[in-house]
Amino acid sequence: AITGATSYELFMGSTTSFTNPILVTNTSTTSFTGNFELGTYLKVRACNVAGCSALSAVSAATKYHDSCD
Repeated sequence: AITGATSYELFMGSTTSFTNPILVTNTSTTSFTGNFELGTYLKVRACNVAGCSALSAVSAATKYHDSCD
């Protein structure tokens, strides 16, 4: 957790260069579980009433869950 942060924004991108990232969620918790495909890259930033921080370093998603039909 970041001192003073009231929310966190999680972004995903399809490359490590992170062009055109997509906002996945804005949450007040520091924990997020989602189903991302391998090859998805994630960044997070902390926000408060003054604004948001720079995006974190990129992290590659790992396979969390496979579903079967």
